Amino acid sequence: MNKCIIIMGSMRSGSSLVARALHEWGVYLTDTPGLYDDNNPEGEYENLDFTELNELLLKDWGGNWFNPVEVPSGREKECKDLVEKYRAPLWGWKDNRTAFTFKCYEKLIGKEDILFFVVNRQHESIAHSIYSSLRDQIPESKQSFEDILDLVKKYYSQIDKITKGYNRFDIHYEDFIKNPFYNSKLKHF
Repeated sequence: MNKCIIIMGSMRSGSSLVARALHEWGVYLTDTPGLYDDNNPEGEYENLDFTELNELLLKDWGGNWFNPVEVPSGREKECKDLVEKYRAPLWGWKDNRTAFTFKCYEKLIGKEDILFFVVNRQHESIAHSIYSSLRDQIPESKQSFEDILDLVKKYYSQIDKITKGYNRFDIHYEDFIKNPFYNSKLKHF
């Protein structure tokens, strides 16, 4: 049996930190830590193949990361090939866009094999972080703090929608960075 861990939150929620911990504890997420930048000096721990395919899926339906739309289907062969390429006894990926593209992968994995790790952080804190670090990647017409806060809420609303009926482990960013016991609890999920 394979277990697939899908790590989600919103951009700047702490999902890279959780992905890094899971990767270090043996979950096969990627062969490289992913993109490095000032916001994630240790890497984002995103599998760039999933990130790129998710961005293409969103684009096919008229969306992108800052204007996400639910993708009901698409690029079936590419999704299947990607899942088969990375499937392992304990594997997964971290890409927040998966909240909107999950339907494309759902039947390829199997409900009983999926475990969602949802990284929660105060929405206002996330919006402030996006506002200060990623605002230049968003069109000017959507750069207000209120627009960014609405975007964060949209991600979490979609995450709640797609994870209903699935195994879900909620991780609270503030607890994760402050409490070593919480980290060990996560390690033995």
